[in-house]
Amino acid sequence: MSDFLYRGINAKMFDTHKGKLMPFGKYSKADLFPSEFLVPSNNLYPGYNEKNAIDKHQNPNRYNENEFKENSAYLSTTPLRERAIYYATNRYSEIGYVFTIERKKLKEYSVLEYNISNIATVITIPEDEEVLLLPSPHGSSIPEEVIISIEKINPIELPQKHNKT
Repeated sequence: MSDFLYRGINAKMFDTHKGKLMPFGKYSKADLFPSEFLVPSNNLYPGYNEKNAIDKHQNPNRYNENEFKENSAYLSTTPLRERAIYYATNRYSEIGYVFTIERKKLKEYSVLEYNISNIATVITIPEDEEVLLLPSPHGSSIPEEVIISIEKINPIELPQKHNKT
């Protein structure tokens, strides 16, 4: 297990949250809905449950993406710095920021972590090795004490295609 987690955010989000690392919302639990198509799983529970919310965060068959993700108290992170850079810079095309989080301090500051590969019924982007963080109180920012660094990342200059004339 990596000692660090990384979160990439774009410059607009960085400015909006004044350099704080925050989830979009406060929902930390979710219910199962009768109209949802669900693959049978030991990871889903009737009623409001954190594991249902974690699965909804990841599984595109289980949520209206805009509605749920805009209200989720979970914060997506990865143990892979390069994946955080990819998201922070919108696929290397704009300025972004990468937060480095010291994993061993999370528990001390009441931040729970959930490894998606152990919980979700569907992993939409396995190469992210996503780990969700849930700060307490739900919806609050990740404590500054667990953030080791915030790095401004510039976009990568991609070679320009030139037409032969």
